Amino acid sequence: PHVALAAWNAYWCASLHALAGTLDNPSRLQAGHFARSLPARQAGVEVALLDRRAWWGELSKYKFLLIPMGSRIQCVKMIESLLVLTIPIIQRGRYKWGADRGGHTTLYFSRSARHADGAYAAPDDLLAMGFPIVVVDYWREISAANLSRWWDELSPRLISFRQNCLTSEGLWS
Repeated sequence: PHVALAAWNAYWCASLHALAGTLDNPSRLQAGHFARSLPARQAGVEVALLDRRAWWGELSKYKFLLIPMGSRIQCVKMIESLLVLTIPIIQRGRYKWGADRGGHTTLYFSRSARHADGAYAAPDDLLAMGFPIVVVDYWREISAANLSRWWDELSPRLISFRQNCLTSEGLWS
């Protein structure tokens, strides 16, 4: 199998992206920058824009999927990757309090841990519940050595997790 896939933003047109401003959060920008870097290529990260009809077949060919935060805390790609026995790599999301144009208090994705007011709990909660996922603070933590270690630690749990947790009974019990 291939090592790691970086594939997101395939179905958002540029005008919607610019208007909504929801998919230009720091996690996606940082992931995109990392995925195109020499260290990422050396680790086996491949950047791809996949046709949605080929998604499942292509995803299943990779050991890992990089999943930056989108417009929400979690993304369906995490469950999709686990369904095909691919390990999701997600970034621990950081937030910062601020005000929108109308002066209303709101949360923003933070560009760095140092300037953040806090971290979203969901990734660490999923780890604590036993999800076979990798959570990184920075995309640069992805290296050939770490990918090999993570695969050795997590891949033996994938089939059992899918059989026991990714079913209607497993999700709701």
